[in-house]
Amino acid sequence: MPINVLVNNAGVMPLSPLHELKIDEWNRMIDVNIRDVLHGIAVVLPGMRARKSGQVVCIMSRQHCSSTIDGLPGAPYSTGHGKIGGGG
Repeated sequence: MPINVLVNNAGVMPLSPLHELKIDEWNRMIDVNIRDVLHGIAVVLPGMRARKSGQVVCIMSRQHCSSTIDGLPGAPYSTGHGKIGGGG
């Protein structure tokens, strides 16, 4: 069955001070927030290109998260909404 719209709406954001160096949490965040999005796009993109139609919508949100370095508040993470794709 052709997929006309893919909505990527999953994400993880572990909250810990940067100096704790929780690299496993960073890797999980990258896996879910970046790699899983790209894998989802890779599944639907060939069919969308063949049909010259389709939309991929990636939703990112901010839920009480900001960066900290040595306990000092940093800049909030950005919130964005984007659309990738063409044709309709």
